[in-house]
Amino acid sequence: MMGVLFKYTQNVELYRCPSDKSTVRGMKNQLRPFSYTLQGYLNGTPDGTGSSPYNKAFKKKFTQLIEPSPVKTFCFVDTSEMSILGGPFYCFNPWVFGWQGAWDTVPTDRHSQGGTISFADGHADYWRWKWPKKVQPGTSPANKYDRGDWRRLLEGCTQP
Repeated sequence: MMGVLFKYTQNVELYRCPSDKSTVRGMKNQLRPFSYTLQGYLNGTPDGTGSSPYNKAFKKKFTQLIEPSPVKTFCFVDTSEMSILGGPFYCFNPWVFGWQGAWDTVPTDRHSQGGTISFADGHADYWRWKWPKKVQPGTSPANKYDRGDWRRLLEGCTQP
């Protein structure tokens, strides 16, 4: 754990929801170490290399979070156990990447069809989803309600 925030949050249990009972693949008795993921554009690049034509977005400081503002920029998302493979959560902007949009990482709905999201200004909210999040990563939002949930998250993304 070498992230910039870790010096403020050194208890690793902060990164796992107590109600998340999912386990590491192939290890039935080992709980996953985390269930919250950081918005990918605040911590690296989609390919994990740290270099991208959009690199300016990945190196923003808190004072540079203007679009969207810190109060609207989400940081950590309670993520579905179906898609929590690594640390980042991505909302790919369909206008930048030239496609219709899909769930790259899926938020959880284990809390009465919702989950917790923290924001760059320090507040956290519970978001109840209009549609269950039983979708696989890489699939398009299922219907108009699911697309509405996807767009709601996209509005809080710091995009390149």
